[in-house]
Amino acid sequence: MTKTTYKIEVCIDNYNDALKAINSGAHQLEVCSHLYLDGLTPDIELVEKLLSLTDKELKVMIRPRGGNFIYTSEEKMVMRQEVESFEALGINHFVVGMLLQDNTIDIQGMQNLTENIESEFTFHKAIDSVEHILDQLELLSAIEKVKYILTSGGEVTATEGKDVLKKMVDEYKSRFKIIPAGKITDENLTHIHAYIGAEYYHGRKILG
Repeated sequence: MTKTTYKIEVCIDNYNDALKAINSGAHQLEVCSHLYLDGLTPDIELVEKLLSLTDKELKVMIRPRGGNFIYTSEEKMVMRQEVESFEALGINHFVVGMLLQDNTIDIQGMQNLTENIESEFTFHKAIDSVEHILDQLELLSAIEKVKYILTSGGEVTATEGKDVLKKMVDEYKSRFKIIPAGKITDENLTHIHAYIGAEYYHGRKILG
């Protein structure tokens, strides 16, 4: 049997699903609330409970509301406060995305959010809403704390975006960890990995 060379990230929004993912072999968890809205900032109580449960990496979603990723200055202040609060608990990785009205990445907003924060960041699937995803990735590379990109390659699913995902992995592997996402399951993961060759994969049902 061939040993897998990739890591599995499971998104969860409750304790029971987290426990199931851990027991099923997840390498890390993206902790959210309201996954039916594609994930919002979780309750701090859930994060505290999971920190006491496991030593696997917990990545916390920072997203104050559903809808688009264009945030007001007040919302950005809330996001910054949430990062600081979770970091004080011991979280050292956050998942976030900010866009401008023209659907380009809010570089200044991301710089302000990550400034003087010790943790690493994943820029999430907000990047799939931009028009020129590779050009925007180049701009995002200027923000040192952003280490990971969660993306479907600009499409709805990873299968549809596989060509762009492979290009992102190949061209940016020295700068970012590209995490393919978008309807990746235990049934199609092997096929997707054979084509893309990423180090991480993300999903809700990726372990069945």
